[in-house]
Amino acid sequence: MKFKGCDSVTISSGCGSGLTVVAPVAANPGNISLSSTAALSLDEGNDDTFTVSLSAEPAGDVTITITSADTGAVSVSPTVTGKQDADGEDEEVVITLGATAASGIIADDVTRTVNIDDDEPPSAITLSGGTDALNVTEESTATFTVSIVPPSTKSVSVTLASSDTSIVTVSPTTLTFAANATAAQTVTVSALDDSDTDDESEEITLTATGGISTVEKPVAVRDNDIPAGNLVLDSTAQISIDEGGAGSFTVSLSRRPSKNVTVDIESANPGAVTADPASLTFTANNWETVQSVTVTGEQDSDTD
Repeated sequence: MKFKGCDSVTISSGCGSGLTVVAPVAANPGNISLSSTAALSLDEGNDDTFTVSLSAEPAGDVTITITSADTGAVSVSPTVTGKQDADGEDEEVVITLGATAASGIIADDVTRTVNIDDDEPPSAITLSGGTDALNVTEESTATFTVSIVPPSTKSVSVTLASSDTSIVTVSPTTLTFAANATAAQTVTVSALDDSDTDDESEEITLTATGGISTVEKPVAVRDNDIPAGNLVLDSTAQISIDEGGAGSFTVSLSRRPSKNVTVDIESANPGAVTADPASLTFTANNWETVQSVTVTGEQDSDTD
């Protein structure tokens, strides 16, 4: 006798009423088959479908449950839909299909992966001032801020490193942004003193976890040492003058001074040669302007 599902059978004994016996029939073995096992790709906010079938005739009605491992990213109703979110991250979600315990088939669960292509821009390290150079003078500090835009749905760690720690240091060296954090964090850059008079350029490299691209912040270091300067004469050749006569030469500075510079002018033999004026003053405004010095040969009684 063949039974399907939970068919009932009446057995008559010839003595009064018949006795009804319910004879459950075992479910048939089989598989849940999908139209494709390849990953299903969806744009965020879009949906798609695939077909489901059984590999064998069931002994009764079969109910297939379909569940998403992340209903915030993918819903199944039974159409598969990529859910819209605010982050910029692509997502991978597994959906599982299984026959309920009371179904007329015995089958293992099957899965299919759904890849969601996010339509928001990906999370990125954002710096105040962008990639413009941060200006800092030796023995001083400057700051910039770091944020993750758009915020990541996962915690992000950002490591900061100076291209030359003998010139520039950075603090802190690690920033941690919690999932969905929107607040910017401040970084302090310190320029160290050195013995030269050169300005320098360095970089702070910021490396993040979670597949976020590395960025660099240029740092322009202005030297605080006063560079050496020179007096500039129009000529270093000897000046020839007659007794009682006069000659001249000019003086300027080779570079702008940080404060006023006084140049004293003295004759090695005032009885023979005098100079006028006795001093010259150069400022940050006139350091390139030549100033004249008059040299006079004094009259004497000898013939030398």
